[in-house]
Amino acid sequence: MAGARRRAGLAHASCHELRHTCFTRLREAGMALEAIQAQAGHASIETTRLYLHLSNTWLAAEYAKAMAVLDAVDGWAGPVAGEQR
Repeated sequence: MAGARRRAGLAHASCHELRHTCFTRLREAGMALEAIQAQAGHASIETTRLYLHLSNTWLAAEYAKAMAVLDAVDGWAGPVAGEQR
């Protein structure tokens, strides 16, 4: 591991950190959380959630994609104060 760290120019990296990075990147690439859970061998989905270190940029993009889908459904533009559905 020390040689790989040196070649990559990293001051610090462990196998465990690489595992976290791998699962985070798989999630960012669209892999379902349940599939990552199975790949990681976690009994609890909450453990898998703790493993992921998702960026605010990725989270904002996911929110924007979901809102675009909702906007396309029946012209829904989101909740309005006092509006009942």
